[in-house]
Amino acid sequence: MTLLLQLTTFIAALAILVKLEPLINKMGPTCRISIRAAITMLLVAALWLVLSITQGYRPEGHLALLVSGLALWLWSDKRKRVFGKEKS
Repeated sequence: MTLLLQLTTFIAALAILVKLEPLINKMGPTCRISIRAAITMLLVAALWLVLSITQGYRPEGHLALLVSGLALWLWSDKRKRVFGKEKS
């Protein structure tokens, strides 16, 4: 069970890193500080989690669910339509 939680959380954290990293480059000078801080904190937390798991950290179930849910939300197309980035 521990290995499954580690693998799930590791993959989800990597997915968060892959999805959020390009947003740092797209942020312009008019981007609100709250958005900039939120994305930076999520990136640091995901990177920290990836590094911790590679060093043997055993995440608990609630953390795996939280990180997996965030990763799925970031990769969903529905999020883009809800927040107006894509018109269909």
